[in-house]
Amino acid sequence: MNLFMKAIMMGFLVEQAKGGYFVWCRLPDNLGNGVGFSIQLYDSQKVGVVPCIHFSSKADKWIRINVARGKEELIEALHRIEKFMNQENAYMKS
Repeated sequence: MNLFMKAIMMGFLVEQAKGGYFVWCRLPDNLGNGVGFSIQLYDSQKVGVVPCIHFSSKADKWIRINVARGKEELIEALHRIEKFMNQENAYMKS
């Protein structure tokens, strides 16, 4: 399965990459902001993503993923993100 299709199936809105090594993804509506999601994802699954609020004040619900990694590493990261989102105590809107 295409990596980005998997992210879309998890509820992310994935922006078409316009070059570079980063993909911006909008969090599903049931999740909080990018900062909280990023911190809890790393604490739980050791997957690092960057909250896009650092790049635009309008990007509070967006995260940035570095795709300049091997395919196996990206697949593993998506599996961990999916696991995090499926956990009973997953980060939800407060």
